[in-house]
Amino acid sequence: MTLGSIVKAPLGSDTGVITRAALGPHRAAVHVARGGPLYRASSQPRATTAPGAPPRRQRREPPRRAPLTESVAMLDSSADALLRALNRAYTRRPVLAIVLGTLLGLALIEGVALGASTGATLVFGAMAMVTLVVVGRREMEYYSEAVEYELDDHVAHKYRRLVTAFNRMRFAGPVWHMGRRTGRGDRRRRRLVMPTLALPPRVRSNIRVPALRAGRQTLYFFPDRVLVYDAQMAWGISYHGLKVKGGDIREVGDGSQGGGSAECNGYLALASDSGLSALFRCTDPKAAAEVAAAVEALA
Repeated sequence: MTLGSIVKAPLGSDTGVITRAALGPHRAAVHVARGGPLYRASSQPRATTAPGAPPRRQRREPPRRAPLTESVAMLDSSADALLRALNRAYTRRPVLAIVLGTLLGLALIEGVALGASTGATLVFGAMAMVTLVVVGRREMEYYSEAVEYELDDHVAHKYRRLVTAFNRMRFAGPVWHMGRRTGRGDRRRRRLVMPTLALPPRVRSNIRVPALRAGRQTLYFFPDRVLVYDAQMAWGISYHGLKVKGGDIREVGDGSQGGGSAECNGYLALASDSGLSALFRCTDPKAAAEVAAAVEALA
């Protein structure tokens, strides 16, 4: 499940693009290059070795070596196809855990009705809770989507610049999400958020991405686009369609960035034609400007 294969595919004017794909179901690969991102989806893995191929010797080091398998077939995909797969994983309910929890609950009620002792009931209930947690996590892990990113050098440099600026902003001091206006002048409702490097729910990847909570939405800044997760679904915004501004709030004369505390002079505004509108205030104006410039560089 963790082995990788190297597949070459054309992209734009390049002669070949190296795409690293992880074997197994629910997996995809994204290669971000000068010509734009190339999305590849893996088919079901084939665990048989190539016919007629001589057996390979296994090295003694490292001591635990995964068995060699045939390269998985990679199929051309798209951003929409990957987004649909992420939504399927995000909205899928833990059916097995729900069924198991119902059966264990009925068994516990039946035991109490038959006169089971208090100690036995407590032990059974504790074991049932542990079982449900383990089964639920394993089920979510199995049905989660794995996306592996392979970045060209210039894209990796730009994305590293974004992560560095993001870390500087989150370590400089508190970050506030500025919500709707309160109706009293230009003041907005604000909420303290915790910027972090994380992944969306039920998504596995070889990278951790900057994440910002904006009200009921969470923004994940991937190398190819921004993924917006809300309570019902996930949707994506390309960096070409993202409008971003950042800097010192004292340099904005129209008051459109809302009111905040005097120590939070930095602001970061994100908007798109697809409906995203988020405003953040932070302590370091220079870091906010660097984040905005790094996001624009990814477009």
